[in-house]
Amino acid sequence: MNGFTSDGTIINRYWGIVAKSTSKALSNVSAINRALASASQNGLTLVKFAKNTYYVDGKHDRVYSVSDKSIQIPSNITFDLGSSTLIQVANDKPGYAIFTIVGSSNVTIRNGILVGDKLNHVYIGAPASTHEYGFGIDIRGGINVSLISLNIYNMTGDSVLIGGISSDLNSVSKDVIVMNCKLHDNRRQGLSIMGAVNGAITANEIYNIGNVGGTDPMCGIDLENEVGWPIDSVRISGNRFYNNKKADVMIHRGATNTLIDDNAIDGGIALVYGDRTTIDNNDITNGGIFAIDTAEPLHTIISDNRLANSNIEILRNLGTVISGNTINEGIIKLNYASGAIYKNKISNSVAKPFAIQVYSDAQAGEYIFNAYIFGNEIVGTYTKQMSIASYVKLIVSYDEAQTLAYMNEFLN
Repeated sequence: MNGFTSDGTIINRYWGIVAKSTSKALSNVSAINRALASASQNGLTLVKFAKNTYYVDGKHDRVYSVSDKSIQIPSNITFDLGSSTLIQVANDKPGYAIFTIVGSSNVTIRNGILVGDKLNHVYIGAPASTHEYGFGIDIRGGINVSLISLNIYNMTGDSVLIGGISSDLNSVSKDVIVMNCKLHDNRRQGLSIMGAVNGAITANEIYNIGNVGGTDPMCGIDLENEVGWPIDSVRISGNRFYNNKKADVMIHRGATNTLIDDNAIDGGIALVYGDRTTIDNNDITNGGIFAIDTAEPLHTIISDNRLANSNIEILRNLGTVISGNTINEGIIKLNYASGAIYKNKISNSVAKPFAIQVYSDAQAGEYIFNAYIFGNEIVGTYTKQMSIASYVKLIVSYDEAQTLAYMNEFLN
């Protein structure tokens, strides 16, 4: 096939792709797009790059919309970057993307390095913008998309953004996998999930987000819909998080049935909204699991995690189960919330006011909260092992049968 070697490697000279030249950044994008379009039209499903460094330019002024100036991957293409490095040239625009996947299906990008312009970006000249829309890969309405073994960093926004194409709620991405990647040193996020169904974020290393010149939310992963797109059944598993400015994982608007399991988290998980979030079998250090005071998450299961120098603090969460966790140097709080706290192991080497606190007062308004507590093992010195503020708005049971009945009702 013209323009490709027999194994699918792009012949740079044929398409006019020039390595190691900043002046060719714009023409490189056009040339790569021509090559990918030709591959798609001719049924070539595996496209490769010869290993080199390529400057590209996907800058645009479309603050909330997907870029139309980036490298665009058609359906049924695996793009193996061959350990190449693609660098976004410095610019002053509010947004850019090195790659976009818009409405394409059966796409894989693998084995490469994507570098943003964070260190050289000009943060002026874009009205009403925080320059937070620079992405390594922007996926909008992609179906069956895999990002594998990529190193994506120094973006003014995120390494990866996953969302929908339009205001149509059915335009969201489906079955997106991000695996064995390094997502790091960006201003805003490691990965933003704005609209996705059946996603898997697994075996990645996500770190150093928002620490130098960052812009909110500055999380490792943020699940937060912007235009009402659904976020359903995303699994975050086997990742390593560290040195992120705010939360390592934030469950925000619109997220349902999220599973966070088997991760190594040096920091915290923030529950802002979200329904039926399960946080299971994680190693969490120097932070904890928190539902903030203005949060309204529902039906959260926090089970069998191992926490060190970390707390579980749940506020304003209806239907919470905190069970089987091991907490060394930390506490559990269930305030203005209904739920069960059972069979946890809590130990502290320094005296504390309490190991478990359950609290509600007149601020609860018309709500009546029910707490079920039994079978916890508490080691250490406390003013009270359990601090229970049993005001009129709080009903507490220490009965195992009632707790298990609550559990069965909750889980079913």
